[in-house]
Amino acid sequence: MLIIRCSACGRKLWRYDKIGPGEVLRCHKDRIKKIFSAEIGDNDRIYCKCGKDIGIDKGSFYKMIAKAFTLSGDKEKPLNPEIARFWMDTSVDCFWNIERQGKERQRRCDHGK
Repeated sequence: MLIIRCSACGRKLWRYDKIGPGEVLRCHKDRIKKIFSAEIGDNDRIYCKCGKDIGIDKGSFYKMIAKAFTLSGDKEKPLNPEIARFWMDTSVDCFWNIERQGKERQRRCDHGK
């Protein structure tokens, strides 16, 4: 779970469930767990209360402005395919449930194709 903060004033903006490695270029709205102090302006821009532009509302996600925010916390790592192969029958398509931080997620594996 990551905490997104304003780079200008350091105020917490929201808590975000980032999955996988890589930079935060977009914040998907369904992965934002708690909003602390972000505001949406008239022109579909996201602002901190100090007035700094943080991102742009693009519908299902926010396109983030790279230098406008800082991150703290840990990114969630996706399931290692080697571990999945050990537990699953690799000759057929299969579904399995993963319990992570109290949420049940369904993942699909296509091993053996």
